[in-house]
Amino acid sequence: LANGKRLVLDSFTNANFGVYTCSDSATNESLKVNITSANPAIQAVSDVVTIEAGSSGQLKVYASGIPDPASTNITWFKVGPGGNTTELKEPTVNFSSDHRTLLLSN
Repeated sequence: LANGKRLVLDSFTNANFGVYTCSDSATNESLKVNITSANPAIQAVSDVVTIEAGSSGQLKVYASGIPDPASTNITWFKVGPGGNTTELKEPTVNFSSDHRTLLLSN
């Protein structure tokens, strides 16, 4: 608005989602903003993981966003021959409780 007033939300959480309206009675200006979410992001902990045949291992990812990605939002896939992808599901494979870690075992 013309007078330069602003709203700052520190430590943003799910409780901050919603519609905010700001109005300036001196200039009859108003502004409405709908805050729905922060874009989710996913990043591998390591680009290269080496697991020897017959050994166990883990593949981990960092996942962030608002709302925080729940276990139902993280899905693992395996890329096979010809680029075909298959969704990995339990009990064929195991995951950590938040699905951020794929547990590989012999």
